[in-house]
Amino acid sequence: WVSLGQLRLVMANVPLSWVSTAADSKECGHADLEQAKAALGPSATHGSPENHAAPLPSSSTPEKHDERTPIWRQIVLAWHPAKNFQGVWKRPPGALAALDGLRALAVTWVVMFHCIATWAGMGSHGPGNYDQVYKLWVIQPALSGDLGVDIFFVLSGFLIALQAVRELRRTGTVCFGAFLFARWWRIAPTYYLAMIPVLLVNIFNSREVCTWSSVWGNLLFVNNMQQHDLGVPGTVCMVWTWSIGMEMQFYLITPWIIRVACRPDGVPRRFCFTGLLLLSAVFVVVRALMLAYVHDGPGAPPQMTNVLWTRAHVYLAGIAACLAYTQAGPPAEEVAVWVRCARRGCDLVCAALIVAIAFSGNGMNLARPVALLAPRWVNSFLIVSSQGLLGVAVAWWAYRACAGQTPWVNRVLSSPLWVPFARLSYTAYLLQFLALVPLERQWKVFRAQTDVGVTVVEWLAFCVVALAGVFAVALVFHLLVEAPSLRLRKLVTPRIWQR
Repeated sequence: WVSLGQLRLVMANVPLSWVSTAADSKECGHADLEQAKAALGPSATHGSPENHAAPLPSSSTPEKHDERTPIWRQIVLAWHPAKNFQGVWKRPPGALAALDGLRALAVTWVVMFHCIATWAGMGSHGPGNYDQVYKLWVIQPALSGDLGVDIFFVLSGFLIALQAVRELRRTGTVCFGAFLFARWWRIAPTYYLAMIPVLLVNIFNSREVCTWSSVWGNLLFVNNMQQHDLGVPGTVCMVWTWSIGMEMQFYLITPWIIRVACRPDGVPRRFCFTGLLLLSAVFVVVRALMLAYVHDGPGAPPQMTNVLWTRAHVYLAGIAACLAYTQAGPPAEEVAVWVRCARRGCDLVCAALIVAIAFSGNGMNLARPVALLAPRWVNSFLIVSSQGLLGVAVAWWAYRACAGQTPWVNRVLSSPLWVPFARLSYTAYLLQFLALVPLERQWKVFRAQTDVGVTVVEWLAFCVVALAGVFAVALVFHLLVEAPSLRLRKLVTPRIWQR
């Protein structure tokens, strides 16, 4: 037992910045003060508000082995079934738990969108009442599921920038080679090996499409620019993986953005948020110019889709949220009343934006009710701005939840129920059609129904079964490929790049 006098003596000798750091680290799930100090690095002892920075969680490091462990044993242990299976259900230490919920919701949204696209035969041989079902308002959020990819971009911007800031605080710089190799190893082995089952099952005639004239785009992560108005030759293998190529292109520019936006100690510069806003505005202007001058029709020009210079503003929203998180101030109850009111107002606006865009879509599909009923300028506005507005809204909520400023949202998004879906999200996205396409071939009941209500219920049942199948396939591939590759990362990383 410690007397009150002893406690006062101890607290009198503890720097105030340590106390605030410990409180913040508890909010973010850190175990103790030492971990928070290690994450903050040199900036932990800066007492001025300008230098205050929120503690960064430790990264999910690859499997560590004793240096004396033979290489062959390290390789064998990478396929340890019990450890790999436990990793599916266990959140990595120091992870931002709220982002697990967002990631799980994003992959579920994308799969539901592909469920309705696959069930409708990609628009070619759906049920007879498909047009009626397509216009129902209850179906609209599922039809907007392609926006789930934008949520992935926001999360990638947040997490990848967080790793760069963490390295900047620890070493004073960001090693481009080590940073890029870590991101490449995280994506490439699983991505490349995922092509094998896709070819074996012949998803979307992949045996004919995925030839050397097209696969090179996947191997070099430029498949988002194939069959585009850019002169990049070749057809598109695994067409839904265009976002993987764009992710890697985002990773190429992230170290430079962080170096410019942050000081060598990892603290964001004063102009960083203004600079990110102006850079995002450039991408939005590019979208507007393309819509106005490149394409004469009512829809979006193909040159606007799936390229970095028209989608990077969504990724930048995630980077801005990350930098705001690293600068998170005191808890909500300690700030002024007008600041709390302003934050609550932003909460409501961002929540309304997410709901509105989920029902209206991104304006690309002219068969949606919004495109048919609203004036043309509304659809044009959605084409130009919907993805960016959704990215800003999701980034705001990610920042608020991770900073501990919305406890109830953090509790919902941090639920352990989301963990397996978040851990399997990458493999589920890569291999989703291994479950969707064979299931659709057996689900003949959709083409026999004529009642719209019955068709909607059966489609929902199809989604439930399809989601179960997608994550079952993802679990198997995760245990066999993804988890072992992650545990081997330290072994394959050149010593000069080991951090």
